Amino acid sequence: MGHSPERSRPQDADWALIRTGRENRGTTIKKLIVGILGAFRRLRLLLLRLRGKTEADISAQRIVSGKSWDEYCDTLKAAGAALVFPGAPTDPFNQAEGYRYLA
Repeated sequence: MGHSPERSRPQDADWALIRTGRENRGTTIKKLIVGILGAFRRLRLLLLRLRGKTEADISAQRIVSGKSWDEYCDTLKAAGAALVFPGAPTDPFNQAEGYRYLA
């Protein structure tokens, strides 16, 4: 009278369809995100052009103001946090190698 586990379980073909559906949704979401980011970049370039500036002008301004250096240091600091993350090797050799890879 009880149901056997094999009867209530979807067949392998059903699992393949489920996985394929998830993969297709993932691909669709990726395409949507790439499209949105592309549109954002085109809008940003249009606004720069309307202001009479180029990407090179903005990059030069970021370098001169020190903003690029600040962001670089912040990124390096965030990457270095992985060296003290739980599960990271704590012996001196591996810690030194971690810092060496950051540099």
